Amino acid sequence: DIIAYSNKSHVSQIKIEESLDKNYKMYFRINKEVMSSMYEVILSSLNLKQKTKTDKRMALVLSLNNPRFWDTYQIELANSSKRYEIGKLDLKADNITFSEFGYVLSSVTNKPLVLNGFEELNTVHDWQVHYKFFDLMQSDLIDNYGIKIEEKEIDIPIYKIIKKAP
Repeated sequence: DIIAYSNKSHVSQIKIEESLDKNYKMYFRINKEVMSSMYEVILSSLNLKQKTKTDKRMALVLSLNNPRFWDTYQIELANSSKRYEIGKLDLKADNITFSEFGYVLSSVTNKPLVLNGFEELNTVHDWQVHYKFFDLMQSDLIDNYGIKIEEKEIDIPIYKIIKKAP
């Protein structure tokens, strides 16, 4: 789960050798540079590497269609350490990046997600999106953000995590 989070991928896209699937303890300073390179730091520190292949699977595909993103003043979560809240029907996010939004949306819908045409994945925005019912999520994303979402079978990356050779 942590590898998937740090790579902003769905957990089903991460394959790890059973011998490597253990508990590790690492500390990260919470700042933009460290958080954006967390995946590389984890792999490097644990002497791991990634092999990537593709597999055709059902996934959510988000594409920009006349984008209208919210600024960072739309939602202020009460607990300042929280970056997002997941309710029974919707998710609210305060100052998270496109890639983080994609990861959270992928997690709550339990589907891999592909971001098409999102060039600056590390710009922050506020989000409030219905996720429980696909048609409502579709209209929310297109009406409020100018993002088109489709569910289709597509080639997605699968990341195999292995130990580096000595």
